[in-house]
Amino acid sequence: MRALAALALLALAACNSGVGDACKKDSDCSHFDLGYCARARICTRPCGASTPVGAPGHQVSPDCPKDSACADEGPRFVCLLTCKDSNDCAKGFICSDLGTAKVCELATPLAPPPSN
Repeated sequence: MRALAALALLALAACNSGVGDACKKDSDCSHFDLGYCARARICTRPCGASTPVGAPGHQVSPDCPKDSACADEGPRFVCLLTCKDSNDCAKGFICSDLGTAKVCELATPLAPPPSN
């Protein structure tokens, strides 16, 4: 019975797109195409106009995985987890209305990275 419960949990985890998962490094987000760890320490991927065209070894779609939407985050477009309200978002994130979808965004934007 425990094995069946473990398989059910594994199947549920496999359904998750990965967008919005907590991460520390890019390899934590490698389970989906072009996934990387953003400065906000969540998994995301480029989308829309910022999606690389013809990335080697990838069949890239400008669309976001299930349960995420493409959001304009300054210099690029990225996939963010969709939400109904802020309770659906991780700590430090709020549910923001993009007009076409609601997504989990940082409650307080990060300071810009230092220039070289």
